[in-house]
Amino acid sequence: MKTKNMIGTAVLFFTFLFLFHTTVFAQEAKPKVTEVANNLYMITKLDYSGNVGFLVTEEGVLVVDSGGLPSMGKVIVEKVKEKTGKPIKYLVLTHYHGDHTYGIDGFPEGVTIIGQRNIVKNIKELNAGRSKDYIEKSFPGQIKKWQEKIKELKDKNDPEADKEEEALKRRLQYIKEYKTIKFNVPDVLFDQKKTLKLGGETIELIYPGNAHTRCNCMVYFSRLKSIHMGDLLFHNSFPYVDPKAGSNTRNWIDTLKKAAGMNIETVIPGHGELASKKGLLPLARYLEDLRKQVKAAIKKGLTLEKIKETITFPAYKDFKLPELRVNNIDAVYHELTGK
Repeated sequence: MKTKNMIGTAVLFFTFLFLFHTTVFAQEAKPKVTEVANNLYMITKLDYSGNVGFLVTEEGVLVVDSGGLPSMGKVIVEKVKEKTGKPIKYLVLTHYHGDHTYGIDGFPEGVTIIGQRNIVKNIKELNAGRSKDYIEKSFPGQIKKWQEKIKELKDKNDPEADKEEEALKRRLQYIKEYKTIKFNVPDVLFDQKKTLKLGGETIELIYPGNAHTRCNCMVYFSRLKSIHMGDLLFHNSFPYVDPKAGSNTRNWIDTLKKAAGMNIETVIPGHGELASKKGLLPLARYLEDLRKQVKAAIKKGLTLEKIKETITFPAYKDFKLPELRVNNIDAVYHELTGK
């Protein structure tokens, strides 16, 4: 059930970065449902959201992640209803970021929400404290910049002005709904591992330690040889690294390699297309290269700003979200130096 212990309206820096500084915000494609294995599905192309998974059984449904707005949560519920009349029993949160949790209020009453124990710390310390500044300062500042850009384009009779105006309408609509979001603390918390039995299926919730965040978990569908990695896997993409939420890139690499050694065939990433177990390794290699290059630059005595200028990762030119390169360098620099 939805807990009565809510933490008010919240805005995460990650969502702010991800939605307003990448092409994710402009996503207009209709949600896509893909069957991953027998009765296990992945939903992609949800606006403002990471990838969602759901398992249909005779006893009920388990959903992994809630989407990035209450309206997206409702879309997920409708997509589940298209596959089954069975009720949603469980909603598992892979971590605390808004594009995976803001949709909770779109789910019906009676759903049991589950998360790794540290998710409460991240919700309380990182969400509630930032919301006022983002609503009162960050969003108005961004809106002003967008409006100024549109004015400049119009003054030049640039046809792009119409597209920017439409984009601004979508952004304003997003912000309007964003302000209504209330954060729900999960009803059930676990430490290292939790096993669920549902309709003859065994689902294992596994906490690998600090990696993408301090509260990340993997959802393993053992009989189906499938796993939902949450944002432990940005498939063929630069990842978001979140130091304030307890990220640890060394353990993240180990986690990806260990997952690749599990008895799995298909992998649902937090972002990107459906992957095989081999799809876990490019991100592991990238994180290893990231750490190696930043460490070498530190040893040479380069400043953080110079490191950001010089490390460009040409070997990963096909990775999506290159906007996150600077975040990656910054996070690993502080991780390695302890500053």
